[in-house]
Amino acid sequence: MPTPAENLTTIRDNYINALVADSVNPQPSYSWEGVAVSRTEWRQQTLQHITQVNKLLTYVDPKEFRTQFM
Repeated sequence: MPTPAENLTTIRDNYINALVADSVNPQPSYSWEGVAVSRTEWRQQTLQHITQVNKLLTYVDPKEFRTQFM
């Protein structure tokens, strides 16, 4: 069974893959039966989702980086 951090990483990677696929084959905005879909808004929301998942990952699986200054 995957850990919460692994699940969040999978979710984030799926959002990133969706953006990559959209950049390779960008879809136009459209309207279907009175419902408008803005691809620009979709891209912005997807980026916001990635940011939110990254924040959750820092809570669920914090990393510590040690550096040495000279």
